[in-house]
Amino acid sequence: MSSIQQQTSTMEEIKQYPVHMPFYPFKGEGTEKDKKPLKDLMSAIKVSWILDQKHEPVVNISESATVYEAVREMSKRKVGSIVVTKKENPKEMSGIFTERDYLRKIVLKDLSSKKTPITEVMTTAVKTAQMDWNLIDVIHAMAVGKFRHLPVIMQEKPTTPLGIVSSRNVVDQFVGALDRCSDPSLAANVKLNDIFNHLCRKSSRLCYVSAGDTVYKALQVMQEVGIGAVFVTRGNNLIGIFTERDYLNRIILQGKRSLDTKVKEVMTPNVITANPTESAPKVLSLMVEHNIRNVPVIPLMGQAIDYSDGREYQVGMITEMDLIRFCHTKLKEAALQG
Repeated sequence: MSSIQQQTSTMEEIKQYPVHMPFYPFKGEGTEKDKKPLKDLMSAIKVSWILDQKHEPVVNISESATVYEAVREMSKRKVGSIVVTKKENPKEMSGIFTERDYLRKIVLKDLSSKKTPITEVMTTAVKTAQMDWNLIDVIHAMAVGKFRHLPVIMQEKPTTPLGIVSSRNVVDQFVGALDRCSDPSLAANVKLNDIFNHLCRKSSRLCYVSAGDTVYKALQVMQEVGIGAVFVTRGNNLIGIFTERDYLNRIILQGKRSLDTKVKEVMTPNVITANPTESAPKVLSLMVEHNIRNVPVIPLMGQAIDYSDGREYQVGMITEMDLIRFCHTKLKEAALQG
């Protein structure tokens, strides 16, 4: 029997939960009288609505599977995480495994994905969401927990996953809310510089490798800085991007070795870029439109990024999670101000 077990009843279970979305859909700007405060819109976007819009069952795999089988299923389904279910009950969750887990727990520890059981490297202390959570609740959980995937459960069945809300789902919904809000003060006037100054993290400056570096070197940088992608340069030119998903799809599943493969051979070329004075909502919309999670921020000619530590850098990275964490901070500030 195959160790891959997909839940087919999930969407029927989801439909048990009514969705009340008076402001949805968020397509177009609408009339001024239809616009609502951003916090009200975000409060109205429930997890049940997000899952209903995805129309996707839970992607899962049995505890008896290997890491390689999990990676293969994630690639097939084009997802960044997979729920691990108990052998005796395929609807009961025992853990979760993500692209980031592979990088940290397999490749950099020199383990074999085909020999390592998924149970040895999965995350067992899984943070979950409930169907009646709203977008603000999800943003808070992701920002505090520093993760991109949040399994959704039924309160009466806390080990039965109904779906997964990802950082991409959060960004999609947030961009839609911005289109219909009457007071986009949380983000409309925010520039990428503001987010960099708030974060002050190493990945703002150490987020690239040279075209001739090995994939293993790229993975080391990603692990050291705690990011899911690195940009690839040739001299002073940005020529591509290499991500966790590229590693799984173009190295592991193709039977290549990270120590022997140059990053330029497996990178994604034609990278979309932004400049530090770009507005955060515009970059968010760019991410949604092109289905990307990481955007290089490159100064305009003759300009430099003004970081709060007083130094200047010539390239930086902005990610979905950066924007989610920044939004979380602004929401907390707004709450304190009443």
